[in-house]
Amino acid sequence: MIKFWLAVGLALPAVVQAQTEVPAPVDTAPVKVYAPGAISPARYTVIDRLWVARWRTAFDVPSKADAASARRALLDEAVRAGGDGVVNLHCLSDSTMGDMGGVTGSEAAAHYCYGNVIKLK
Repeated sequence: MIKFWLAVGLALPAVVQAQTEVPAPVDTAPVKVYAPGAISPARYTVIDRLWVARWRTAFDVPSKADAASARRALLDEAVRAGGDGVVNLHCLSDSTMGDMGGVTGSEAAAHYCYGNVIKLK
């Protein structure tokens, strides 16, 4: 049992280092992006949790070659879902996911985003 926890303790820093938060670029979004806490939960209803509410994320996470493309894909999906905005939008970079989402090469970092699509009341 000690060997197990020792292995977990040694592997954890590598996982944490591989998944680092990517700052959000300033661009024109198809829907408004709200920072956490910027809008009261009483003013909206969550209509979808992209991409974490999908069963497919147990096997594959939609990822892109760069953070801007990953952010744009999530915002486009929010529009398709009929949302007025997105709250709690986070984009991450993970070099261990280099072969997913059309990103090629073992050194390439995959970028993926998640967030809550909202409908204003």
